[in-house]
Amino acid sequence: MTRGGGQWAATGVLGLILGLLVVVPLIFLVVSSFRPGGLPWNPGFTLDNYHTVYSDPALAEMIGNTLVFVGGSVALAILLGATLAWLVERTDMPARSMVRAMVILPMATPPLLLAIAWIMLLSPRTGFLNKILMQAFGLESAPFDIYTMGGMVFVEAIAVVPTTFLILSPAFANMDPALEEAAAASGASAGRIVFRVFLPLMAPALLSAAIFVSVAGFVVFDIPGAIGMPARIFVLSSQIYYWGNETPTGLPLYGQISALAAVFLVVLLLLGLVYQRATRRMSRYVVVAGKNYRPRMISLGAWKHVALAFVCLYFVLAVAAPLLVLVWTSLMPFLTGFSLSAVDMMTLSNHETVFSNRRIADAASNTLVVAVVAATAVTILSAVISWVVVRSRAPGFSLSSAR
Repeated sequence: MTRGGGQWAATGVLGLILGLLVVVPLIFLVVSSFRPGGLPWNPGFTLDNYHTVYSDPALAEMIGNTLVFVGGSVALAILLGATLAWLVERTDMPARSMVRAMVILPMATPPLLLAIAWIMLLSPRTGFLNKILMQAFGLESAPFDIYTMGGMVFVEAIAVVPTTFLILSPAFANMDPALEEAAAASGASAGRIVFRVFLPLMAPALLSAAIFVSVAGFVVFDIPGAIGMPARIFVLSSQIYYWGNETPTGLPLYGQISALAAVFLVVLLLLGLVYQRATRRMSRYVVVAGKNYRPRMISLGAWKHVALAFVCLYFVLAVAAPLLVLVWTSLMPFLTGFSLSAVDMMTLSNHETVFSNRRIADAASNTLVVAVVAATAVTILSAVISWVVVRSRAPGFSLSSAR
């Protein structure tokens, strides 16, 4: 087989695999939205599912909640992730290698556990941190309430900061300092350099990170389910879960789920296309190719301590505080706040119960198998897709069209 024939074959096989994984489920989703029973094989055709969903007065509030949740968490995550990436890659902040590891450490914590930990910390009735602040300052009511939109945005942003950091960090590290140095030599102020040189060069990476995190925010359920649903704050993912599992009749509303998901699917596809377009055109922002350079490191001076304090604060919020409250609760016979008197109640009975439960062992084994198999399959498929997109000359996958 010729090289061109091999590329065509690889493209065809990849297209078939992606069609089975992506196109077929989407067709089933759209067909289900027009079925009276909500299942693809049900007979008949109806628009009642769309009418029921989109004539509901509560829909506007749910859409508003979704947009606020996604927009707020993306904005906060980009702010924190970009700041951390800039400090690690472009400044002389001490211990940058250790900070780099600390920033991505929260990726080892599932978002659901992170949400549960912050519920334990900031619940208005039983939150550990709220109780400490109330006792310390003589407050009559809890100063924080995690069961709010602000609480959802905060926890989601903390959960996705490592992702934004990993996307933005290479962009900061590989930025050619030529234009910055030229602007500084011409007398441009620091603010003018930031807005006329720095941000335009970073625009593709920032846009890619924002869109990627936005797509994740639309579909994530862990945090909206744990924090939002008890407070009756519904977003797209939690509304779909509610219609599938907690309806008054006890029957899943597959037709309404499909009708709601079909329209939001269009939004996600548009975001995906914008993300693809942004990543395709990153090469337009290259200043000089093939030149060996190092980015200009910015001296923080006395602000080094402030930068380290910022990193430590992030680590406390993302790792230390959630981990501490989870470990403390696991050692208590019942939910109780931090105190010296409670130390005497510490017990390993909870751990013994967990490790002696056969279902926990089975769950851990299943989790390991799923993680290994899924990670391996995704890595192989992603590598093949990357090769086809970059190297194949078949229609739709040529290098020139990718640019």
